[in-house]
Amino acid sequence: MKPITLYIKKCSHCSLRYFGKTIKNNPKTYKGSGLLWRKHLKVNNAKSVHVSHKTFEDIDKATNVALRFSKMFNIVESNKWANLIEENAIEGWIVGRLRGKNSKEHNIKIGQSKVGNTYASFKRTKEQCHNMSEARKKDWEKRYKEKWVSPLKGTKMSEQAKQRMRVAALKRTRATDTKV
Repeated sequence: MKPITLYIKKCSHCSLRYFGKTIKNNPKTYKGSGLLWRKHLKVNNAKSVHVSHKTFEDIDKATNVALRFSKMFNIVESNKWANLIEENAIEGWIVGRLRGKNSKEHNIKIGQSKVGNTYASFKRTKEQCHNMSEARKKDWEKRYKEKWVSPLKGTKMSEQAKQRMRVAALKRTRATDTKV
């Protein structure tokens, strides 16, 4: 059996964290697989920063450590963590799962853990919002502003086509000038 690695990841633009497990060889490059975590990274165009990890050969020890850590830091109910359920280090299974479906008790626990802990309820300070905005602006300038080239650059146009473009441009500017 492959060794199990428990890891902590942190978002590159805010303090949101994710606790998970993997059996991949290099946990530092693994982004994490939580639904809320992956959505958060995608929406904010952020990267997953590796904080720490611990590798276990014994599944019982990994499960014990994962559950204790989950409870100690209250990763399900805390807004500092992107975990929707407690980590249990069991490969692909959730504690309480029956034949591929969650038990009723487990579904109730998951539902209760989501109350007040949805992605939309994650509050940011004005400073965090400002920092994120500045980071996105820099990213946009780096990706698009410097590399943007007009699609018409280098194409030869007839005088008639040039005249039509001039007229269209004048109509656009006049329409915006007359609006109140």
